[in-house]
Amino acid sequence: MKKHIYLLATASVLVLGGVTGAHPATYVLGPGFQGAFYADSATTLSPTTGPDVGMSFTAVQQQDKLWNNFSFTPGETVAFSFSHSNALNEDFHTISVQNPAFATAGGSLGYTISSISSTAHLIYVSGAVQQTDGEVHVVTTLNGGAFGPLDFTVTSPPPTYVGTTTAPLTGSSVSVVDTLTPIDFSTVQAVSNSFVEVAAPGPMPGAGLGGLLALVGMGLFARRRGLLAR
Repeated sequence: MKKHIYLLATASVLVLGGVTGAHPATYVLGPGFQGAFYADSATTLSPTTGPDVGMSFTAVQQQDKLWNNFSFTPGETVAFSFSHSNALNEDFHTISVQNPAFATAGGSLGYTISSISSTAHLIYVSGAVQQTDGEVHVVTTLNGGAFGPLDFTVTSPPPTYVGTTTAPLTGSSVSVVDTLTPIDFSTVQAVSNSFVEVAAPGPMPGAGLGGLLALVGMGLFARRRGLLAR
């Protein structure tokens, strides 16, 4: 069955400064900054390929971003992807979580994304789901509810969404909790969040949403080059 990917909602994120210090059990993504993992516990990930298969990691470093403080359901597939827009001078950091149980029982997941560079700043976050039929309600809570949230419902076909929120944040990291509630025979299989980064502080680029649309159009959420099963 053909799968459809819908860009659903966008919030603005401003992150000032960076984070320092050692992070034990950190998996560093290689060239391309992409990788696939499965949750071998609620708080650790294990790579699906390569020499570190079977090892557990509490954090994943993707270029100049650190993903940690995981809260997953054991067995979920977690994929990280990355792209860069030369035209916009923006980086796109995406996390995708796949769990077939989303369609029947819904669920929640959480993590933190942090900048480890003092000159890299997050400016947007978006949400998307992978669904071919039915309806699902998604709430993405940012920084414990202090900002946002992204709150949207998608029905397919055709895709619809409600509740776009713009929220400026302060600090060096963003904590995220995605909660999915299936409605009316939803076939939702996965949820993703994409973060847009600029290399230097300054006015928020007006083309950020267009960049996110381009990201989804490139198929980074569905065409994972072996990261998520079709």
